[in-house]
Amino acid sequence: MRNRFSRRQIGLVLVAGALVSYGAMVFSGGSAESGVIEPVTRSAGNHQAGTGKPGAAEATLPKTIAPPVRSSLDQTAANNLFAANSWLPPPPPPPKELPPPPPPPPTAPPMPFNFVGLLQDQAKPTAFLAKDDQLLLVTTGDTVEGTYRIDSVSAKEIVLTYLPLNQRQSILISGGL
Repeated sequence: MRNRFSRRQIGLVLVAGALVSYGAMVFSGGSAESGVIEPVTRSAGNHQAGTGKPGAAEATLPKTIAPPVRSSLDQTAANNLFAANSWLPPPPPPPKELPPPPPPPPTAPPMPFNFVGLLQDQAKPTAFLAKDDQLLLVTTGDTVEGTYRIDSVSAKEIVLTYLPLNQRQSILISGGL
């Protein structure tokens, strides 16, 4: 079965129909460029069928439709329309500074005495201690320089107490007589 109309004839009919409808719209008072829709005004005699009150439908419709309010642009975007925007989240706030740890408890200074020798001829052993150029003879119960007390003297060690902090220190005797 063969078509009665060619493609060219169908195309011409469609173009002619479009031109006729455009001409009818222009001559009837409509504008092809106008996209604004005008609101319909109602007279006082019109009313909604279900309510029985004139103007009930008008009270429920909004009076004006306003575009949504936009937030203002930040200063960098206002000055430079093509500024680079970062979509990364903002960096986290810096960590809070921790208070400094409490200072360590005070400790006795390093032992200022060196063991020189031990004399055990008496009932109380006597130790020879050197500090710088001084040679000190100490026994149990002695106080040296007002800061150290001799607690015990034995063949293995000499036990001293640092009096300002009441801390015990010892001097090991090498060789153990």
